[in-house]
Amino acid sequence: MKKKFFRVFLIALLLLVNFTTSAFASEDPPVDFTKRGSISVHKYSFDGDESEKVDGTGIELDQDIDIPDQATPLPGTVYEIQQTHELVKGTNNQEEWVELETPGEAIRGTTDSNGLVTFDNLDLGRYTLKEVSAPGHLTDPATYYIDVPLTIENGTQLLYDVHVYPKNTPVNGGVEFVKVGENAEENALAGVTFHLFYEDGTRVDQVDYISSLDGYIRVTGLTPGSYYFEEVETVDGYLLNNTKIPFEIEEVVGDEQPETIVLPDFQNYKEPEVFKEQKDINEVEWGEETTTLVGETVDFRLSAIAPTDIDEYAKFSLYDQIDNRLNYTVGSTKVYINDLEESLVINEDYVLVEASEDNDFTLDVSLTEAGIAKLNPGDVLYVEFSAVVDESALGEGPIENTAVVDWDNNKGDDGDKESDPTITTPEEGSVTITKVAKNDNDILLEGATFKLQQRDENGNWVDVAGSVKTTDASGVLTWDRLVSGEYRLVEIEAPEGYNLLANPIEFVIDDGTNLTQEFLIENMPEGLIPQTGGMGTLVFTVSGLLLMSIAGFNLLNNKKRQVNKEI
Repeated sequence: MKKKFFRVFLIALLLLVNFTTSAFASEDPPVDFTKRGSISVHKYSFDGDESEKVDGTGIELDQDIDIPDQATPLPGTVYEIQQTHELVKGTNNQEEWVELETPGEAIRGTTDSNGLVTFDNLDLGRYTLKEVSAPGHLTDPATYYIDVPLTIENGTQLLYDVHVYPKNTPVNGGVEFVKVGENAEENALAGVTFHLFYEDGTRVDQVDYISSLDGYIRVTGLTPGSYYFEEVETVDGYLLNNTKIPFEIEEVVGDEQPETIVLPDFQNYKEPEVFKEQKDINEVEWGEETTTLVGETVDFRLSAIAPTDIDEYAKFSLYDQIDNRLNYTVGSTKVYINDLEESLVINEDYVLVEASEDNDFTLDVSLTEAGIAKLNPGDVLYVEFSAVVDESALGEGPIENTAVVDWDNNKGDDGDKESDPTITTPEEGSVTITKVAKNDNDILLEGATFKLQQRDENGNWVDVAGSVKTTDASGVLTWDRLVSGEYRLVEIEAPEGYNLLANPIEFVIDDGTNLTQEFLIENMPEGLIPQTGGMGTLVFTVSGLLLMSIAGFNLLNNKKRQVNKEI
């Protein structure tokens, strides 16, 4: 059973000897001057309660019985001894202490893996014992004196091999810092996980250090040495920042613990976001939803705000896997910063991969190092392109399409984020006519031939390819798959027995109230003057014929009167 007085562990057997008295009384056993002595230092680390501390005796202790469980050997501690007095045989065979005019050579030794260092083959005399350094522990600044031989057990025994058991308190170094977000002054970032490593990359422990509600990371109980923190997990909305945070717990001399090291605030940055918008020919503003006609061109725009730490990024790109119901327009892509303030140059500022079947219809714009350098924090990178709504989109429901921002922040986060989708609802523009007789709309006319024309950007009417159609017995014709624009129907051949329409029928198609158009078209039978509606030209025609008849009657009447005069 362990002795009670060693329960808390022995402090150093620091044998304090009074210089003003003799080491041995007259009744002490005689000194054997033929012997040599030794001092063995058994060094331990112990951070227990010192209230029951007692002095040692100089006798070697039993490791299993006398040493407390909390004590562990401390290797690497450097000690130095130096002789200050010699023990000589004086008059009347009395031993005397003689102070050396010049202290002996200082001898240093370092404790081994068992915490032991022995200074042997020593001349008899008095020695100073000093602790030079104790790795990871508070260094004892005091100087102690040890006599060789040492009188013990009430002066009845001389101890030529002296054993001392000093203990040291571990250095409890501390470190702290605050984890902050984008707004450093007001945005402490809680929930970010760090690991602690020694300088050589060995993990100190298996503890996850997580920033508190006020953003603090605090660690205590660190021994002197070089360390670093590394972030291993961040919180939603922020990118990982695995930049090493180095610090040093310095060796201390004396019995005061080192002050806690306060590191600078460590900042994290928000992850990039990407947005996608669209508009068609009938829209002025960009938006997330639009109704678009099949065959119509839709413009799309991707945008991403440059992160605060964009200058450190190794990669920044936007890509869009285009739905197969949209046909990408080759050559339509343009890339710029801040609403066309600065257009970027292909193959210099960015690399473009256009959407095709080979890459699963993915449009990819990746900034080069030069392109990233042109972005300032808060700038907006835009990518615009066009696509045509395919006929296959009809009946398949809305087209949802997203964009993705892809990055490598060069600080351990290589990821991507998807935008909210744009929703493109495909519709079909069309026009339908029913051909009937003017005087009887129940008569459906067969054999009327029409062509469809559309006004171009210059205001000219241009034939729509494949648009010529002729009515059958139903008298009905339909043109579908029409895109937005101004149109007209021109009758180029009338039904047999009917007059050709005098004027084309003009109309508008768009994705709003003019999505579809329907017309009832009347044809005049031959022998009647075609009219376009109401009394119109018929009134003027009848009036003209009447006037011509009156004029002819008056002319004949005047000639008859002239003949009568001559007779």
